[in-house]
Amino acid sequence: MDQETSDIIIPIATGRAAAIAEAIEPALQDIGFDIVQLQYSQGTARRSTVAVFLEKRGGSSVTLDECATASRTISSLLDVEDLISESYMLEVSSPGIDRPLVRRRDFENAIGARVKIHLDEPIDGQARFTGTLAEVGDGNLTLTADGKSVQLDFARIQKAKMVLTDELLKAPQKPQDRKVKQTG
Repeated sequence: MDQETSDIIIPIATGRAAAIAEAIEPALQDIGFDIVQLQYSQGTARRSTVAVFLEKRGGSSVTLDECATASRTISSLLDVEDLISESYMLEVSSPGIDRPLVRRRDFENAIGARVKIHLDEPIDGQARFTGTLAEVGDGNLTLTADGKSVQLDFARIQKAKMVLTDELLKAPQKPQDRKVKQTG
């Protein structure tokens, strides 16, 4: 497992989707992509959907041509590995501006932005938090909302994503162009 993969805080897939991700991830990494999230849904009329959200290794956005390249790679692997017995529709795209946060670098790149975080269990009766990501520490992060700061352990985070705001729409979309502040 390389550093990029071991840096995952929130699983990119669960259940059957996790088996699919495990099968296709090495080939995608070989051609320069990381899986941000993979979703599998058993559809009606015996047609399932596999949705793969990708970024370039290192965190930058993918182009339409790169999505097409990744789609061909994924499709070939799914057919060879025979992981999906029914017919399926494959969707490959960028995670979008309001992207999920799954790796440590995603959280670090989101410092100063509004994020929404769902915990596995409530803290003082609250399991969902929306606020500005203030800091990223070794095993936790600090979120500021309504003038209060709350520290959340990475191990408790079930789901995290950017909140679409006017500021996010105006911000540079390449992580290297954003200011990153780390605490240790």
